[in-house]
Amino acid sequence: MKRNFTACLLGGMLYAVLSGCATHETPDRLSRITGVSGDKAVTAEDQQGYLRSRFCQELLLRFGVKSYEGGGRTDALQRCLDDTASATPYPRDAFSIALSGGGARSASFSMGVLKALNHSGLLEEADAISSVSGGGYTSYWLMSQRFYGTMYAENLDGSLAEKLPATNRDYYANVLKGMAGSADVAATPFCQLVASKHQDEQNVDNLSPLFLSRTDGSILADDAYQRHIAAQSDIINYSSNGTVQALESGGLVASHVVSLPFYWVTDGFLNLRLINGSVFTNAYRKGLERAYGLAPNADHDEYVDYFEHEPDQFMNAQNGSVLFWRKASQTEELHFSHLREFALAYNSCADALVDAGQAVPPLSLPIINTKLIRPYSFIDDDENYDMASLEKSVFTFSPVQWGSAHTSYQPEQQLLAPISFSKAVATSGAAVDEGARQLRGLGDFFVSAANMNLGYEMRNPATQEGPMGSAWFWTYKLLGGFPLKFVVPEDYHATLRISDGGHAENLGLYSLIERGTRRIVVVDAEHDPDYEFESLKRIRANLDANLGIELKCAEDACPLAGDYIQRQGAGVFELTATGFPWQEPSQIIYVKLSLDENRLADNLAVPPKQACLTSLADLGEGAAHYSCNVARYYDSESAQRNAFPQNITADIWYSEEQYAAYRDLAYFIGVTKLTPRLNGWKAIIQAEREQARNLVDQYRAGRPVSP
Repeated sequence: MKRNFTACLLGGMLYAVLSGCATHETPDRLSRITGVSGDKAVTAEDQQGYLRSRFCQELLLRFGVKSYEGGGRTDALQRCLDDTASATPYPRDAFSIALSGGGARSASFSMGVLKALNHSGLLEEADAISSVSGGGYTSYWLMSQRFYGTMYAENLDGSLAEKLPATNRDYYANVLKGMAGSADVAATPFCQLVASKHQDEQNVDNLSPLFLSRTDGSILADDAYQRHIAAQSDIINYSSNGTVQALESGGLVASHVVSLPFYWVTDGFLNLRLINGSVFTNAYRKGLERAYGLAPNADHDEYVDYFEHEPDQFMNAQNGSVLFWRKASQTEELHFSHLREFALAYNSCADALVDAGQAVPPLSLPIINTKLIRPYSFIDDDENYDMASLEKSVFTFSPVQWGSAHTSYQPEQQLLAPISFSKAVATSGAAVDEGARQLRGLGDFFVSAANMNLGYEMRNPATQEGPMGSAWFWTYKLLGGFPLKFVVPEDYHATLRISDGGHAENLGLYSLIERGTRRIVVVDAEHDPDYEFESLKRIRANLDANLGIELKCAEDACPLAGDYIQRQGAGVFELTATGFPWQEPSQIIYVKLSLDENRLADNLAVPPKQACLTSLADLGEGAAHYSCNVARYYDSESAQRNAFPQNITADIWYSEEQYAAYRDLAYFIGVTKLTPRLNGWKAIIQAEREQARNLVDQYRAGRPVSP
């Protein structure tokens, strides 16, 4: 009450009609629900209410059921939210994946782990993929390939479709309309395509763009989708020609210098945020789109440097805002709403196909983790202004909702100012940004003065609702945020600043533990040459302090069990997260970027001109040796500082050899050390999903929920 009264009183005094009393409702935070804060007695209704208020929409999406229609909640969503007194517990996520930060190194390594999970049949089974920074590059690639992977088949009437639809992003909205009018969803052309692609995964000759081929025996086959990433892992330069790259870099620097005086006036002095980011912000995002967001057209056999030749080799290539004469200088804008429509269409088909006797898992939900840089206010009643708190610093994006436990979570479809999927991924990797690390002394000042900001100023989702939402935002913006940002309580700021999620939590693990995920595979590919496991130890301390959750070892060989310094092949180990009032411990399998030098000798003996050994059979009995891609690249850097596999995060100019080395190393670790620990997971996950599906069927049909 005090906060609401203060905000509205100040707004009325300063702006009369254009007051700051925007609708804002912050639900109970997880720390209260877990009982750590001691503010109240924790009840079963509290626990179930938290899970349902946060995740009912995701649960329905997983089975192709709409949550919002015509601007309001559907009956199915309302029934799920109201089901707090039922004896049926909320079905928590059965299995999810967390991909850590670490730039191109993490992106390349994560790609190999996903391949190993796909080889074991578990990649499709993931309820969510939570990513940070470089891990987000891989998630962005996977979601983009899946999104465009079913677009070039048939029209809804069964006739042959164009290979490149005029409006790719609206494709699934049209699919949903066609399915809504069909008496047999499983028989629609789109669903038949989904079924055939799922079956084709068993065909070793099929390289489906929808999923990674898992039975071909190779370490990510040399198909169009992998060749493109390998050739374009340099996410800054448009061309691979050295001379042209120098001109590109020089042009970026010159453009940035020219823009600085305007930035100093509009964003520095007046604080209008007209230049939201910098020249490098735009170049960085466009580079991510070219490297990880372009979806190759499977009809093309050759993929070449954009600067040399431009065939229609991609399904979603567009001319860039600057490089307007180059077709593939950026991708078409893909928003979270498009991903949600895709998930609704695909999951509706998957649900119908299950009824028809074919088990097709639903799509994984992408969760992009960023850091919320909290503003300072003279008028604020936050007695514990803790910047390290996970609840107060981790800000997430998904096709379902945006927000954090601190700002509240808002349904994505009700927001007035959506941002693209690629911008969220780029922001998650915005390593350089004012205030991101709370630099001491002049460091933060110089980052701001030089506009070396890769972060993003966005509208606060919590203040967009209600008739005054837009008026409050534009009033706040036109007045430059000054003195508003100092006198308005934090919860009522019209804008939020977000940056690299690794500055808050670099593993992407918190977002999965928060929802009580039962089984988690974590990929840790951060720069850690001494194997200190800094991010793991940091999240352990924060989980305990903020939420009363204990992260501990499930086996003897574990970096949290004491002195664990193993520079050669730290590999894979198990953890548990305990302390949730509503669940049994979460099982976590942790995959660490590491290399065992003793395995390299036989690989280095392969003649340089001989074809690189890539299949598990070629690598030796029991997969005893790495791919020669790993061995050769390690040997080429062995005398260098920060050598492979611990190349520094600032290195974003990856060659094909460097990309292949990280990818193949991860696949080897995944197949030899991760997969043996996953025995039995798939059957359990599928059984738990069927239980969740039965519950959703009751919400969908309007029948009373039975225990």
